[in-house]
Amino acid sequence: MANLDVEDHPAVFAEHSLDPEDPPTVLVEVAHHLQGTGARKEHQARATYSNAGHTVSAVLVFDDEHRLIDFVSDDRLAVSEDGRTFTAQRWSTPIGEHRGFDGRWAGAAGTGRWHPGDAASFDYLEMRVDDITYLEAP
Repeated sequence: MANLDVEDHPAVFAEHSLDPEDPPTVLVEVAHHLQGTGARKEHQARATYSNAGHTVSAVLVFDDEHRLIDFVSDDRLAVSEDGRTFTAQRWSTPIGEHRGFDGRWAGAAGTGRWHPGDAASFDYLEMRVDDITYLEAP
């Protein structure tokens, strides 16, 4: 699995007109771009994005057609029962369906999944995308 830092790949920002204030999009686009450059171990790439003192890191998983099928991170916090402490907890967003929106392929259905260390994993969110509206660059 390749480690990558988006700051090391500024050309990807220009190529995809990415907003550095939008970490999920940046991680997905940079990791997808690097899939064709040897960043492959079972179609995975580890991406780390830092901005304004915050860092998000995730393993991005792609299928044989280079579509994002999972985003796995340990960067979410679970609060203790007394509300006094927070513990990093694994979560993922498996994507089960892809389809075209205005000529661009995107995830169309998936789940948000917690992976607590002391219990079975469970889905806390189900999503389905019906339509995407793209904003024009200024």
